[in-house]
Amino acid sequence: EIKPWSEYRKVPIAVLTPPAGGEPEQINDSPVIAERLLDAIDAAALRPARAAKAFRSPQAMEWAQWSDAKLAVLLFPNITRSFGEAYQAFGYVQDVPHFST
Repeated sequence: EIKPWSEYRKVPIAVLTPPAGGEPEQINDSPVIAERLLDAIDAAALRPARAAKAFRSPQAMEWAQWSDAKLAVLLFPNITRSFGEAYQAFGYVQDVPHFST
């Protein structure tokens, strides 16, 4: 339920608080959230520079755009059409060992 605290009616929504404190900021939409999280991780040097570079490579950006434009569009109706289908889809993800690690 997002109604009590946001005028934005779509998901996903992330609320990020700056590491040094300050006002939390609401970030809307998957690509924007991912980009902001990468920025925060890079700014805090939480991973090696090589890994940071890989996450921003042309190949990674191409996959991110594809997943947002194509994959998400196909997945959403298939996991929200009915409770049974959603349960089956998420059950599959849990049953595949390399998905749930």
